[in-house]
Amino acid sequence: MEENSEKKVNENNKKQLTIRIIIGASLTCISLIIGVVCGVKIATKTNNISTDNQFSEITNILEKNWLSDIYYGQDVDEKILINQFVGALSTSDTKFLDPYTYLIKKEPATVDKTGKLGITIGSYYNVPVIIEISENSVAKDDLQVGDIIVSAGKNNSEEVSIKDENINYSNLLSSVMGLPNEKIWLKVARFNTQKKIEYLDFSFSLGKNKETPYSYTEPENIDDTIMVKLTGFTSGKTAEQLDKILKNDHSNNLIIDIRDNGGGDLASVVDVCDLFLKANELVTTLEYKDSDEKVKQEYYTTNNAKYDYDKIIILQNGNTASASEILISTLCYYLKDKVTLVGSKSYGKGIAQRTTSVLNNKYTLQYTCARWLRPDNSWIGMHGSFYEDGYQLGFEPLKQNTLEKNNLLNLMEANNTNINWKDNSFAYKEDYVASQNKYIFEIYNEKYNTNIRTDGYFDENCKQAIKQIQEENNLESTGILDFDTYLYFVKDFYDAKMSFSNEHLKIAENIILGNN
Repeated sequence: MEENSEKKVNENNKKQLTIRIIIGASLTCISLIIGVVCGVKIATKTNNISTDNQFSEITNILEKNWLSDIYYGQDVDEKILINQFVGALSTSDTKFLDPYTYLIKKEPATVDKTGKLGITIGSYYNVPVIIEISENSVAKDDLQVGDIIVSAGKNNSEEVSIKDENINYSNLLSSVMGLPNEKIWLKVARFNTQKKIEYLDFSFSLGKNKETPYSYTEPENIDDTIMVKLTGFTSGKTAEQLDKILKNDHSNNLIIDIRDNGGGDLASVVDVCDLFLKANELVTTLEYKDSDEKVKQEYYTTNNAKYDYDKIIILQNGNTASASEILISTLCYYLKDKVTLVGSKSYGKGIAQRTTSVLNNKYTLQYTCARWLRPDNSWIGMHGSFYEDGYQLGFEPLKQNTLEKNNLLNLMEANNTNINWKDNSFAYKEDYVASQNKYIFEIYNEKYNTNIRTDGYFDENCKQAIKQIQEENNLESTGILDFDTYLYFVKDFYDAKMSFSNEHLKIAENIILGNN
């Protein structure tokens, strides 16, 4: 009886584990596609594994080092999971055990000989918008943040237009890369001070390949304050570049923007903490699993602080994760009287990954190997740096300034990939039915407090709504959502995002001025 009962329990456990693996794989695919979370990465030596014992070696690595309880709990027989994972490796180039544990085939090493225009592009309703222009960009004096890229070309090649059916974001992005000194041209749509669209043509010579900065300043109108944005953590680079920026400034207040910073190298974030803390301060502890024994490795600052500020404001959001959360917890713990958090709940990724080469160096195995702990030995888990029961990061709750998106911006972001000009441009006409009509008018209803149908059918009320938008912006009043009218939806989305970003800075300004 006991054996049969145990067998049923094991069968049920297997079913549940299979479901969890499928969910984990789906989550991983999404993470890999959008690149939201970079994670905490730990350097490790490369292992070359012989063909004879390749799968047993992977099994041994995972059994010894994989921290399974993060995703599957304490009561799981992880050998079952590992055997299922290894058993499926021959059926696909890529398999996932949890969202951060997978085997992936290596791509052939290539040398990047491309030139760069030096711009960062964001996708707004599947239309590319310039959201950042680097100081090194050859286009710095011509392009503007907020410009919408309509088409691009290179030398005598054919025009690549966002209107074309087979052109996507990646195609267009590749059109602004090439060999150094190669000529390219762009057509952009720009909204002037009267909110009218102007179409502008530019040509540039691509600059030499320059590394993307991991930290940079943004000009602000806040007196006695310097602002830096950290876009990632790269060993030997992020802290060095940050140091170069700060040493030439004598402000008494600092704003650190780590919104959308998904993490990076652990050594790098320790180096950043080193700039602000005394020597021998504990930054984080990594807790590993080794033969079912908990093994801990501690990371400390090494030098006395180079910089001391009266107030430090940290800007964060839901994409602030992993190494960024280590920075938050460490600075807040030791500088609790100086630091204030502004923004929404962070991602909550309290784990680290390790990568190793396997299968004759043709594949990379990445696996969840540790959880990182705060200086007070607590674990962030998957909860983020706000709203934690009984834990306030070592400072008073009043120093946490939450900032949540309004309904309109949430709706815009939720429908960002659903609305697409190219796929169904014909659908935005009277008597046509398309899912995109549903999404467009959900947003319209929220913005104008109306009740236009959102079942996908384009009726007379939909037509009048489009006419209203056209009339407000001095466009031809056709009631058809043509490309120019569509760009006003894109601009609304972009403006809403920028407005929300500016709200963070307004709160920071009030804190520095003593109004908060």
